[in-house]
Amino acid sequence: MNQHNYKKIPPLSLDEKINFFMEFYSYIKSSIPMTTCLTRIANSSQSHVVRQTASSILQLLDKKENFSTAILKFENAIGGAYCNLLATGSETGELPKITLDILNTLKKQRTTKRNIIKAGIYPAILLFLVFVFSMVLILLIAPKVTTQAELMTDNLPLALKILKFINKCITRGWFIIIIALFILLPQIIKFFKTAWQKEYIIKLPVIGNVVKTYNISLFLKLFAMAYCAGIPAISAYLLASKSVSNNYIKNELLLCSSMLEKQPISKTFEATNIFTPQIISNVEAGEMSGNIDEILKEISNDMDEHLDTVLSSALQALEPVLIIIAAIFILIFGYIIMGPANPFNYI
Repeated sequence: MNQHNYKKIPPLSLDEKINFFMEFYSYIKSSIPMTTCLTRIANSSQSHVVRQTASSILQLLDKKENFSTAILKFENAIGGAYCNLLATGSETGELPKITLDILNTLKKQRTTKRNIIKAGIYPAILLFLVFVFSMVLILLIAPKVTTQAELMTDNLPLALKILKFINKCITRGWFIIIIALFILLPQIIKFFKTAWQKEYIIKLPVIGNVVKTYNISLFLKLFAMAYCAGIPAISAYLLASKSVSNNYIKNELLLCSSMLEKQPISKTFEATNIFTPQIISNVEAGEMSGNIDEILKEISNDMDEHLDTVLSSALQALEPVLIIIAAIFILIFGYIIMGPANPFNYI
């Protein structure tokens, strides 16, 4: 398999990366030879992509290529930052420690994403119920209420006229609606998958804070790992920046990367306008004391805790909004159904 084919290996999902690094760490911490380690992963993993990745690395090792060189050819599958960290760990003899740090980082990412999904379940259920109740109202209740109202007067209330019109559109053109849904649904899913990468998502009041905190936390975690592993500051900065998922934050970080050639880390962080004054102050204190490695680790750990707090606060902020939405829907529902029963509507 040539280098061109290595790039064709699809990127591992987050769960696949965790499984790969979990198996990898369990073997190398026991001083099992690298070839044996990769052979077992290639034979035992349930993921085809993981088996393909492990087999491809093993082929390069069988050709007497160093692991630190071979692993860099799998940036597309594993990720540039993680491959460079593994290469550095292999050269410095700290591969087990760095692998464990990567594994913990990936597990934290998975926990965060699961918490975000949990936070979104409540709004999703509410929206689904609103949709179901709307369909029941339009397709089942509205025709009966409209029929009764038409017996009382020829001049229907506006609300019932609207419901009657919507009912006709759905019942007569349901096949068109289904076709439209099949066409639009993939686009809607694609939109939501890519929305968190856009700049506008950062500016949203609740969700924006979650996305920004998540990306900053990931950057600081990877930057601290790479820098503390001995990778030069500018290289560590670039690796961590390219791993950020939001394009706006990534571009802001990359625009200031050249400053590290002449400026300290704290000044570069300050120029991005992304990091809080507290983070910048802590980094500056670490540079002045010569303890920047430990400071970066502490900041990354603090950001993990802060991210959990932001997620909890975001869910608490959404709850009253969702309650208001549900209350408005109930009021509208009640008006449409009970309004026609009011005799003053027909005077």
